[in-house]
Formats: sequence, structure tokens, C-alpha cells
Amino acid sequence: MNKVFIRGTILPFLALFGSFSFYAQELRIGQQVSDLLLNNVINYKSSSLNLSDFKGKALIIDFWNTRCAACLKLFPKIDSLQRLFKNDLQIILVNQESQEYTIEFFKKHKKISIPDVPMITNDKKLMSLFPAEGYPYTVWIDTNMTVRYFAGGQNLTEKNIGYFLNEEKQFFRDPTLIKHGSIINENKFEYFS
Repeated sequence: MNKVFIRGTILPFLALFGSFSFYAQELRIGQQVSDLLLNNVINYKSSSLNLSDFKGKALIIDFWNTRCAACLKLFPKIDSLQRLFKNDLQIILVNQESQEYTIEFFKKHKKISIPDVPMITNDKKLMSLFPAEGYPYTVWIDTNMTVRYFAGGQNLTEKNIGYFLNEEKQFFRDPTLIKHGSIINENKFEYFS
């Protein structure tokens, strides 16, 4: 009788527990990012990438989704910034939507061009490290793989990237502070939703 109880209660629990993916705890400014293998990549030389593929370059990870008008409006700017800083910086787009849905979205919306940067779809790993509370949301990582800034998309400018690459202090508005009652003049931000 005890064996039936164990098999009847413990095994389903283990199966349920095993179905969840646990990656890592949320990272904060000043912490190192481990090299990660990321799958479901489009617009890249392969369907997966490692963050170490961009060794020697700073990274900006831009979280977005297809329902975010501000994200889509930022795409041409991402494209031009990536071309401008191609030797020193890699921008990576990340969304949680499936690869199929994302590709279909771009097929239906032909006026929206995919920026010429890697795009990770169906992401859970990066989202667990850097939970976003609004979109677009960017994570700035230096060449030593240290998290330097969390920022909204409005901070993705040539000037700020120049400061970042030259290791000059920046004063970004941290989008995670919204929930803590920061006083913000939203009219000054072009790209935020």
C-alpha cells in the first residue's frame, strides 16, 4: 500500500517539477553574466548562439515583443546603431514569442524590417536573468561580461553607446524604478511603452 501511495503522489510531483526550467537567479548591476547557449535564433549564422560568440564586444540585449509599438519603432535605429558600432558592440533582440509566430509576424507586416542583428525567440533563459517590466527594455553588458545598466529603449542612442564603450558614467532612467514610484516625465521619452 505504501508503494502505491509513493507512486501515486511522488511521481506526478517529480514529473511536474521536472517540467519547469530553472536557469539562474536574476542578475544585478556589477554581476558577471555566464556564457549561455541560446536557441531559437533567427537572423544569425546558426539557429543557436553563445554569448561568447561576441567575445571582445560589448552587448546590448533588447527585450521586445510584437505588441509593443515602441519596440517596432526602434528597429530602424537598432539597425543603424549596429552598423555604426559593428566593431565594438553587438545588439541582440530577445522576445518570448515562438520562432514561428515571430517569423509569421514579419511576413504579415512587410513594412516592418527585421534589424540586421541576431534575434532570440521563445526565450526563457535571458528573461529569468533580466526580468522585464516594460518594453523595450535593454541590458547593457561590457566586454568583461559585467552587467552595467538596465535601461528603457529611449536610452539606445549613439551618444549613450559612445559613453558606454568609453566607460564613461551614464545616468539612465532605470525602468525598474517605475513600480517604486519614481517621478517621471514620460513625455520626454520617445521609445517606451
